[in-house]
Amino acid sequence: MSYELFRTDLFTSLMDILPQEKLAEVMNAVDVAAQGYEFERKNTSLTVFLPIPEPLKMYIASKATENLSKATLKNYYYLLVKFFSYVKKPFDSITTNDVRNFLLAYKASRQISDRTLEQIRVYIHCFYDWCVNEGLLFRNPVNLIHAIRYQAKERYVISPLELERMRFNCVTLREKAIIDVLYSSGLRVTELCRLKKEDIDLGARTIHVKQGKGNKDRTTYINAEAVISLTAYLNSRSDTCPYVIVNINGEKHMVNKRTIESEVRKVAERAGLSTEKISPHNFRHTFATTLIRNGCPIEHVQKMLGHSKLSTTMIYARIDDEDVRRNHERCAI
Repeated sequence: MSYELFRTDLFTSLMDILPQEKLAEVMNAVDVAAQGYEFERKNTSLTVFLPIPEPLKMYIASKATENLSKATLKNYYYLLVKFFSYVKKPFDSITTNDVRNFLLAYKASRQISDRTLEQIRVYIHCFYDWCVNEGLLFRNPVNLIHAIRYQAKERYVISPLELERMRFNCVTLREKAIIDVLYSSGLRVTELCRLKKEDIDLGARTIHVKQGKGNKDRTTYINAEAVISLTAYLNSRSDTCPYVIVNINGEKHMVNKRTIESEVRKVAERAGLSTEKISPHNFRHTFATTLIRNGCPIEHVQKMLGHSKLSTTMIYARIDDEDVRRNHERCAI
């Protein structure tokens, strides 16, 4: 169990630093690297081992039917194991105060943010909601604990000027294709890596994303500039590799996520832009925010992004003073 506890500590410490998608990939890499190692850890007030409640195993099995990634399922599991290890009670004897005490102790011992603490509260709440729905309990002890308020980090949106500066500072057709596709399609960087030529219809300007996050297929689109950039890049290649973006040196094969991130960072540096703000995932944020600001229905944005819940897409529908001013000028005539 010591590795599981280490993994949970690492996960919660990174929740404030990395976006959810990247966090899942990091934790997968940690799981692979940890194979073959033995872990030992001194006991602390939050490290008490008890048998894992059977309903927790049932809950994780039920979540697996929702097409959640293995990394997400592990995160649910390990955080709930941490909770039960601390409380030291049967799952059906835990009170609201037990949950409060755990949250307070966990925040104090790990020095996590309120954002991370709220996510942990939600994990526990969802588990007990499931128990109530399954008839295992009459009430959810977390119901009386209000959501923990926190200041959400503002998502950086790449401006049209910054985009043009990056396009101007691309030195290869490959770089330009990457920038234009990321900006106009809203693809996740891992989806761009896996994208094959057969998945793109340049004439219809469509991209078919096969088994995106949650193993869901979807269709998204690219603009005219991306079609021109992609066509030029693909025509410049003589290899038979089926992937749209391939490595630079040696035999051509699918490019990896880190390479794409590195390419975007290099272009941003040449353009004199902050590499802390410009990343492949920022292009996805920019794609969604631009569509919403230009009047695209939120349900259509949800479909193109591949979000299963509309609430996830709504984070991009941020209202600022400039949006209000423009709409006033447009509507108050």
